[in-house]
Amino acid sequence: MAGAVIAFSAVVSGIILSAYNRQHEAISARAETYELHPNQFTTIRLGGRACCNPPQYEKLPPEDGVIDPGGTYTAPARIARPRSIIIKVATPSYLDGNTFASILLLPEAVGIDRYTSRVTMPDGRVGLADLIVLKKDDSWEFGSEDRLTGGRLLATALGTPDLRRLLGSYDKIVAVGTASREGDDNDEFGRAHTRAGMIAATLCDLRSAGNRTQKIVRLNLGRFKAPEGSKVSPVQSATERRVIIFGLIGDSLSADPLSAIKAAVKQKSRGGDDQIFKLIDAFYPADKWELVNGC
Repeated sequence: MAGAVIAFSAVVSGIILSAYNRQHEAISARAETYELHPNQFTTIRLGGRACCNPPQYEKLPPEDGVIDPGGTYTAPARIARPRSIIIKVATPSYLDGNTFASILLLPEAVGIDRYTSRVTMPDGRVGLADLIVLKKDDSWEFGSEDRLTGGRLLATALGTPDLRRLLGSYDKIVAVGTASREGDDNDEFGRAHTRAGMIAATLCDLRSAGNRTQKIVRLNLGRFKAPEGSKVSPVQSATERRVIIFGLIGDSLSADPLSAIKAAVKQKSRGGDDQIFKLIDAFYPADKWELVNGC
């Protein structure tokens, strides 16, 4: 009889263990996967029902980025090639929740400079604002509203696979129009408006079929306000008519993109060596900025 009881207990234990393994596999299968580029950050969502103490995450090696006690993961500053890492929870505090998250780390898109800002909105919520600017050789051609320097097409510059993948990761995209110091204020404001529209229309055409809910709006920064009496050649003023895009992540930032961008520009222009923010803050008066719908 004792042997039968032991055998029965073993069967029951096997059934319970098998059920546990199936449940664990199901939980693992639905674990969140995130795609991040250098310096981008996200808050890890474990799911399940909260209980007990906050989760503690296993420490990552420096080359894999950093995760803080609150669950915000920041990607490393340099990512040489696409690779995946796993963030493990050392002491789970969620019932039926995940015990890890998968991160796909992606290198920087070719042909751009990108600057990441962590923006705190008036409601206290934090989001991400990326400023993306095409390389200097891809500034707007002097006096043109549809061509880049050297005659390159805007769709060609914005249509590279890695840049499209990056742009597809944002909740909202802001296409920015700029104009250099030459010409009349009203004429150049109109030119910057048209350039923002060209960027937005191109991005709308390039947007993937599965991402039609992503909103694209236009921001007109207007004409570069140069110091009185200063003169440069059209070649030298190319930096004043850069092709700029903002990518926003977070509900609060998406709901009020103008405030989010102004906060990012102020924050970055006051510290660090990101000259593009200092340029925007000093020479494109914020009271002239105009935000309009895109697509």
